[in-house]
Amino acid sequence: MTASLLTPLTADGAESKIKALEQLIATSSTNMVELTSERTFMMLGSPTFTRLSGDTKKQCEAVIPAFEELFGMITLMQTQVDKAKAIMANLPRIAGREAKLLEVTTLLSEIKLPPVAVPLEKRGLLTGAELTQTVSADRLLEAMATSFTEANQLIFKIKGAWATLNGKVSKHEDDLKALQQEALGLGCNTPELDEAERALAAVRSAINGDPLSADGNFEAQVVPVIEACRTRLAQLKALKSQVVSQLAEAEQALAHLKTTHASSLQAVEERKIKLTIDHEDQLTMPLDDKVIEQLATWLERLKTTVGDGKYQAASVGLVNWTAQVINRTSSASSAFQANDALLRERRDMRGLIEALKVRASAEGMAEDATLAAMFAKVSQLLYSRPTPMTEARRLVKEYQDKVLK
Repeated sequence: MTASLLTPLTADGAESKIKALEQLIATSSTNMVELTSERTFMMLGSPTFTRLSGDTKKQCEAVIPAFEELFGMITLMQTQVDKAKAIMANLPRIAGREAKLLEVTTLLSEIKLPPVAVPLEKRGLLTGAELTQTVSADRLLEAMATSFTEANQLIFKIKGAWATLNGKVSKHEDDLKALQQEALGLGCNTPELDEAERALAAVRSAINGDPLSADGNFEAQVVPVIEACRTRLAQLKALKSQVVSQLAEAEQALAHLKTTHASSLQAVEERKIKLTIDHEDQLTMPLDDKVIEQLATWLERLKTTVGDGKYQAASVGLVNWTAQVINRTSSASSAFQANDALLRERRDMRGLIEALKVRASAEGMAEDATLAAMFAKVSQLLYSRPTPMTEARRLVKEYQDKVLK
């Protein structure tokens, strides 16, 4: 469209056209500024898009530069509208009025675009190094509207993809952090959690770089790993609870062993003071103190194993330790019982001869010199230290037989 083919606007028509274009320019400018202020747009990194990759980068390279050129187009249009307004402000009343209105009409109808460099390989003989084009305001506005729409749709498509995919990743990252805290509390190493963390980091990187091509099905790979971690931690938690109970029982078992061991030592000491027996070496003897010390040291090592989060190893170790303690406690108990039985036997023989003496007296044998001598002899033996048990048993039996004959 050339100036010679344009029909000049009337003054009122020109004023109306100026107002309409100013309104379009104002609305366009507002929308464009708002879109460029959108956080997603700023994250794209125009014009290089270095943070992007793949299909997202290709689409941005194809759409965003054209959108950003709209600011220049708006400036061109505003410049021509301003020129038209200046002419209208000084519009002649008669002479030259038609020519000025035609000039205004041209300014409002045809936009002269910036020169475009023409590569040598595309020039003809009469083609210059730069090409200057003029386009109608309506066509320019239509093209600008198309560029804006394409950019707007692309930006919000990227925003939606980022929001959806990063939302999923964030949820699983939160789950992962909770599991890591649980693992930390259990004091255990969980390589599965490290694997899940690496997988999520890779997904996050892919989403940030190319959200339009990112695999939305990444959960199929990540979720099973996280769930496996959750299951393992639940098992470890149950195992830890079991091991803690085992440790408490082990402490009690060790304390019982120490008490039993002390009782056996005391019984042996008392037995050695109060009586003698034949074949003393055949008696069950108390444990060596070193056995108790070794078991106590072993238990401390198992506590350290628990502290290191090695619950399975600790559980197995506690089972073996407990078996040893049960065996040693049985030995200590046998030593106590064997020696205490001799002491009880000595006490029982004392009671028996006193009862026999009472019976002998009741049956009129109180003046029996032989019985009296036998009682004196066995009594002296049972109340002396150490009492020879073999001799004491013989004398008690003889005295009993004599009284009960």
